[in-house]
Amino acid sequence: MSSRTSLLVRLTILSLCGVGAWISAELVREHAGPWPSLTSASASSNGLCGGDEESGCAKVARSDWSAVDLTIPLLTRGFTMRWTRIVIPVAFLGLAYFVFLGIWFAFAGPPKTWRRWGYWIPLVTVLAGAAGSVFFLSVMLFKIGSLCTWCVATHGINVAVLVATFCLWLRQDDATRPVLKMGAASRPLATFTPLAALRTVGLSLVVIVGIWAYRQARLDVRHEVAKLLPYKRFVQKMESDPAFLLREYYAGAYHQGLELTSENDSTNSFTPTVVIFSDFQCPHCACFAGRWKTDFAQHWGHPVRVVFRHLPLCRECNDTVRRNVHPDACQASYAAEAARLQGGDEAFWQMHDLLFAHSRRLGSKLYAELAAAIGLEGEQLLNDMNSEKVRQRVAADVALAAELGVAGTPTVFLNGRRVPQLCATSPVFWEAVAKNSRWDDAVAVAPESQREAGGPPGHSTGAVRAIP
Repeated sequence: MSSRTSLLVRLTILSLCGVGAWISAELVREHAGPWPSLTSASASSNGLCGGDEESGCAKVARSDWSAVDLTIPLLTRGFTMRWTRIVIPVAFLGLAYFVFLGIWFAFAGPPKTWRRWGYWIPLVTVLAGAAGSVFFLSVMLFKIGSLCTWCVATHGINVAVLVATFCLWLRQDDATRPVLKMGAASRPLATFTPLAALRTVGLSLVVIVGIWAYRQARLDVRHEVAKLLPYKRFVQKMESDPAFLLREYYAGAYHQGLELTSENDSTNSFTPTVVIFSDFQCPHCACFAGRWKTDFAQHWGHPVRVVFRHLPLCRECNDTVRRNVHPDACQASYAAEAARLQGGDEAFWQMHDLLFAHSRRLGSKLYAELAAAIGLEGEQLLNDMNSEKVRQRVAADVALAAELGVAGTPTVFLNGRRVPQLCATSPVFWEAVAKNSRWDDAVAVAPESQREAGGPPGHSTGAVRAIP
């Protein structure tokens, strides 16, 4: 066998070991559920193993043959020996098998002589793997009575690895072997020493033990998360209970004047008003702003007024925060108010949407670009950002938030009542509160002066958007 052909066969073995290790890892994940499900591969394995409880994969995974139960001695921290029970999935044995062969052929290379014991290691390994494949195939056929598609695939890969290994082993040309000449006699010279073989085996064991430790850590995390599942189910149940959500909302204190109400000529009742304390660098604020327009406001059959209030979590304009959680948030608020100063509420809301859309690259250059995009003068906007009027508007909203005890974003008020966090993100709440609009009962009439100002005396009017 030529050197080039030998290299191709070796690369084939490495590829087969990689695929076999990947499939085995997916089977280990299916066996005990510790692996992260982040790839499309996980979805495909769920289709073969997890989608149908009556499938062959599921039956094999539930059988007593799917794992090896061992009791082994372990040394404790107190240097005492104790017997510990461990359960090793058969799929993990397959994973260790393919990892070992892959590392061997990657670092040790193909066999170069029969006379070095180290080169018998891969041959004995693949022979043992072939025997294991025959055994587990017969177990699936005659003991379990079902075949796991992925298990059969790994056994097929194992057969291919066995054939490729024998090709490397049996079809060596003497001309390709290094030769040491000693007078009239000559013998093949091995370039792979026993010490190198031991190092390769040691590396394989380290990798396999590391994979096992990672699996055990993932299982421990999963067990801890499982303890929280009852609480998660309780929260999910409450989130879908409109009566509970409405009780939580109406139990909150009413802040007179915050609702920014005005007379509705047709119904002679108050228009529902949502006040949002927000931060342009806050991802949750951006999510809520998008969902409010698409999911929440549509439940009302009449217009809803939305009032935006600034609460940048940045010490540049908000000394109530201990650190700059969002260091560009104050400047973004100034940009929005500068847009309102130049183009009114319509320009503010256009800038509002653009700032949230570009929240990851805020800066003076961006503000000028966004101003131009909505038909404003960029240089004027940058100048207005430093004006006293703009900064006073933001400072007034920050002061109002402190007065109301608002510390985080987004914080939402509906007609003067604070919306609990559990309710604010729940479509069930917004649908329920829209159907049970009891503004006449729940909202006190604000003095005329406060209706005009949109808040308690001394505070600026927030930007108002009417959603039909």
